[in-house]
Amino acid sequence: MGQLLYFSAVGGIVLSVLYITYKWCMSTERMHSFNRATLLALYAVSFGLFPLLDRIAAGDSGQELRIVSAISIPRNGLSWIEAVAWGYVAGVCVMLAASVLSYIRIAAIVRRGEAKVCGRYKVILTDDSSMSPFSWFRYIVLSRRDYNEAGEMIVCHEMRHLASMHWLDLILAQLVIVFNWYNPTVWLMRRELRTVHEYQADMAVLHSGANAKDYQLLLIRKAVGKKFPALVNSLNHGMLKKRIDMMLSDRRCCRVSRLRAAMFLPAVLVAVALINVPAIGYPIGLLRNVNLYSRQAPPQENALRVGADKLAPEIYLDGEIIDNDDLQSINPSEIKSISVDKSTPNGRVTINTK
Repeated sequence: MGQLLYFSAVGGIVLSVLYITYKWCMSTERMHSFNRATLLALYAVSFGLFPLLDRIAAGDSGQELRIVSAISIPRNGLSWIEAVAWGYVAGVCVMLAASVLSYIRIAAIVRRGEAKVCGRYKVILTDDSSMSPFSWFRYIVLSRRDYNEAGEMIVCHEMRHLASMHWLDLILAQLVIVFNWYNPTVWLMRRELRTVHEYQADMAVLHSGANAKDYQLLLIRKAVGKKFPALVNSLNHGMLKKRIDMMLSDRRCCRVSRLRAAMFLPAVLVAVALINVPAIGYPIGLLRNVNLYSRQAPPQENALRVGADKLAPEIYLDGEIIDNDDLQSINPSEIKSISVDKSTPNGRVTINTK
């Protein structure tokens, strides 16, 4: 559990820095496919590449973190780091349960609706006119009223989502949210990914020959419809003003704009520097070896500790117990005999010089 929480925290920091870079450099560009690939790459770098590099680079620094953790976590009672870990586990369980319930709800709507085959996909018609159209897996779900009034444009919009397999992106984003639920960036990343999905679907409708004004008015009318969970691509996804502005914009994407992706290289270096700041890296390092399933017995009081766990033996010189300072004053050439007794809890060393 400690390793999962550690990588969650490190990946969350990296993703936050990369997301800020994306918003600053690329979010307003009309290169939707490239932006989608970039957002997916940010997930891969943050939660895939960095854990791999961490394992490759593990060595003296990783051992140091483990020693720090062993010294810092109290052996009796519930430490703050264990409280954080338990809170993290509780959040993961809640988010996982909510995600499963949402998918069950989606499956129930699909199962209850009337199915119409539409090429490789199925159109599911429901009687709930307040539900905004959405797509998931290989299903397009919309009300009978929407199908009769603007079915061609809606189906075209949702088919682009399905053809591009946008639902897979949302599953990935939801998994990241489950295990990084406490990080606001992962929620913003999912919203950004869904916005790019809508840009792509909107362009598909316009390129199909549909009247741009009619389509934009359709989006405005459906903006008040009942929204479905963010696990699916919904026609009335937010950012409506941005979507209309993007459709009206005559700005063309040029290949030079893609060079802005080079800004992610210094962004990665900034993320690495942040992780290595002691005020940030030290508490994250403590998370690494938290074990919620085994607890060590409290150490004996008044015992001299060596390193993190080992207890110093009792040392006797000519029948009298001595401490470390007295041991340093002994001349090794004067030692007549040394005996070691391991039967005591800490061990006993007897030195004779007479």
